[in-house]
Amino acid sequence: MNKVWCRNLIFIVGALLMIACTQDEATTTAFPPSSTEIPATPAASTAATQLNPTSAPTDIPQPTVVPTPTIRPTAQPTPTPVPRPTPLPDDLLQPAGADLNLPEGFKAEVWLEGIRFPTAFAFDDQNRLYIANELGDLVRVNDANSGEPPTDVVTVSCGIEVPLGLAFFDGALYVSSRGEITRITDEDGDGELDSFKTIVNDIPVPGNHQNNGPAVGPDGKLYVPIGSSCDACGEEDVRSASVTRFDLDGSNQEVFARGLRNVYQLAFHPEDGTLWAADNGRDDKRYAVPEELNLVVEGGAYGYPDCWGTNGGRRCEGTIPPVAELPSRSSADGLVFYTGDQFPSEYTNDIFITLWGTGDGSTGKNVVRIVLTKVEDRYTARVSNFATGFKHPLPIIVAPDGSLLIGNHGAGTVLRVFYTGF
Repeated sequence: MNKVWCRNLIFIVGALLMIACTQDEATTTAFPPSSTEIPATPAASTAATQLNPTSAPTDIPQPTVVPTPTIRPTAQPTPTPVPRPTPLPDDLLQPAGADLNLPEGFKAEVWLEGIRFPTAFAFDDQNRLYIANELGDLVRVNDANSGEPPTDVVTVSCGIEVPLGLAFFDGALYVSSRGEITRITDEDGDGELDSFKTIVNDIPVPGNHQNNGPAVGPDGKLYVPIGSSCDACGEEDVRSASVTRFDLDGSNQEVFARGLRNVYQLAFHPEDGTLWAADNGRDDKRYAVPEELNLVVEGGAYGYPDCWGTNGGRRCEGTIPPVAELPSRSSADGLVFYTGDQFPSEYTNDIFITLWGTGDGSTGKNVVRIVLTKVEDRYTARVSNFATGFKHPLPIIVAPDGSLLIGNHGAGTVLRVFYTGF
């Protein structure tokens, strides 16, 4: 029993000596250095030590541990803050009646009610006022020349598709409705417009915009603003986003000026015959793009869709900048030169523009006064608030008595602004 135990002990001691020698050889044998050394990450080294306490034989190459790359967060662009429109200076506005605020000495009254969504005005040669509304009606106010609230209002036509512009010239009323221009005349001389003739029926209206408020120029031609087919895009039809000129019978149409996204109303200067328009800029840039007052010249390019304001955006070379910038997203629409004699003389030939306004009231819902100054052939402009307190002002016109009539589209009324001096 003791001999067997002794032999086993000798065998165990010999085996332990052999293992110790093998470990000593493995420890002292060096691997040839590699050309590129990639250190293992601490986590990988710790794992190798825990899983392999005994070094591997030297004749079996070990895989190189590649460090796990560190994932860095992707840098996010910092959004550029877009300023809100700067409020226009007020001419010391104060409550003046009909919920309006006006400069000192001016008053306002509700002149006509029950005109749902008025869109356009035009006086005929008998001082009768034609009013179009968004529902397709054309009405006439027969007693519109006295300044007193009218009582004689008749319907001339209905069922017109979105009439947004009226112009009266040489016995004919021109109605600008969606995609068409209609000429209405009095053929039997009884004072009633009874002959309806569509003189243009192919105006492009593929989007939300359309042909708007026309004007007859000193050359006896009809000028019509045509809106863009989209918010901001290249147009397929050259007449989109333009002012297009026609003969009074609708023939000989030609693009007069381009790059005007959505002009609502045209007007000619009463002294020098120049053509003026308020243009509404693209909406996708939010408050970065102003509305504009433009002096429209033949062959002029006004920047839409890429350039806006004074060198805003891109590709502005060769375009004509505006005479004045108006509050962005205010929707500058109705436009008229003051040609009456009821206001103080310093208002003569000033421009009044209705700003439709945003739904939240952050901009627009007012009427601005623009004082033009001409030095040689160059115009400058000063813009100020003239009237506030509207729901949505849209059409505007000078009445025969010299007051201003303003359609409050959102309220279904026509307001009259006049001067009293106190």
